[in-house]
Amino acid sequence: MRNPKQEVALRRIIVSAESNAAIIGLFLFGSWRTPAADSWSDLDLLAVLSTDPSADERALDWLPDLGRRFVLQQERDDRGVLSRAVYEDGLWLDVLSVSLESIHRIKEWRGVPFHRPPAALIACSDELRKLVETAKPTEPNHSVDQIREAIERAKFLAVQALKSHVRGKALVARHLSLELWQEYLVVLMVARELDGGFTEPSSAVMELAPPLPDSVLSAVRACDEVASDILPGYLAMAPVIEGLRDAANA
Repeated sequence: MRNPKQEVALRRIIVSAESNAAIIGLFLFGSWRTPAADSWSDLDLLAVLSTDPSADERALDWLPDLGRRFVLQQERDDRGVLSRAVYEDGLWLDVLSVSLESIHRIKEWRGVPFHRPPAALIACSDELRKLVETAKPTEPNHSVDQIREAIERAKFLAVQALKSHVRGKALVARHLSLELWQEYLVVLMVARELDGGFTEPSSAVMELAPPLPDSVLSAVRACDEVASDILPGYLAMAPVIEGLRDAANA
């Protein structure tokens, strides 16, 4: 079931985009458009700008005030700027900001993120709508080669972890061993895709940490403990994560 806050946020985003001349197109895609959408679904937006977006918070200047932002991650690629913002009330936005020039070469993108035609949220030109709606999605490319590559990475990690352990570098050894288990999970997920989802996980990986969400909260509290001693004015993560957990259980 969708969260009413998401509906309100989306309406406010549309109003903001309509009143900003720099936004020449805004499209909604992803799981939030499907019946499977729930209160944890993020809002996936494609924002077409009249200028080249910058890889900093200014890329989201056109957004309205949606509350206290918990975290923002951004990265630039051949398409534009991908901004991932999570707010303290659980609202999650993934905004791919691109220029009109980028849209004209959408067939060359390293990845088209939508698997069905996105919905236009504001009025835009017929040409822009057609370019976006007819773009072919990038299909997942799961293969045995991915498993081979993960196994090769795992070999190096195993040797590095043992070497660090022998040399008494306990933290480094533990970090590398956790990376090793990450590679196992990559192998497992790819194998599941290849065999139709019948590969079962090792019981050992389930014993590495307490059951979710306890393991998430344990890791967050540990990070808070260290960061609060080092970073001036540090705001703890734990209260936000605990609030999201409680909201999910309500």
